[in-house]
Amino acid sequence: MRNNQAQAPLAFRSNELRATDARANNLPQHANTAAGLVLYNVQVVAWNKTNPGRLKANEYCPYPLTPGTAALGSNECFGCGHVGHRATDCPNPNSIPQHERGWRAIAAIIFGFIRGRDTASVRYVGYAPTPQYETRQPWYVQDNPYPQYESEQPYHEYQNQGNGEGSSTQ
Repeated sequence: MRNNQAQAPLAFRSNELRATDARANNLPQHANTAAGLVLYNVQVVAWNKTNPGRLKANEYCPYPLTPGTAALGSNECFGCGHVGHRATDCPNPNSIPQHERGWRAIAAIIFGFIRGRDTASVRYVGYAPTPQYETRQPWYVQDNPYPQYESEQPYHEYQNQGNGEGSSTQ
């Protein structure tokens, strides 16, 4: 089943614009209580119903955050959602849903914790002219060690032979 929801065109957008959309579309994060877990589960069911077959959450359709985890964009671990370590050193890897792990990673790029696709500005500080090199020795030998085999007519003169009417073998 295809998602009938309007999709944004695939075009480069700055992380500032993406962060604005992420903040505008962000879902509320619930407290780590029984009532908070119920509300979180309602959000997850609604997200799966609204985005069937979607492989990744993004700034247009953010994934709900597990109660008791760190806020989005707080330099948190993508494996468990807590601060203080990275996913490679996570004591509880994969303790949050896969969509949430992906959404936290994308949000880290958007909010600037991980370098994304934005290019660095380049400033030319000074000008250095191209160095001038001395001419190299030619690759061919100028003094022919075998003058007895030297042609009496230079090669370029062979190219200019004929009367301009094509091949004489026709």
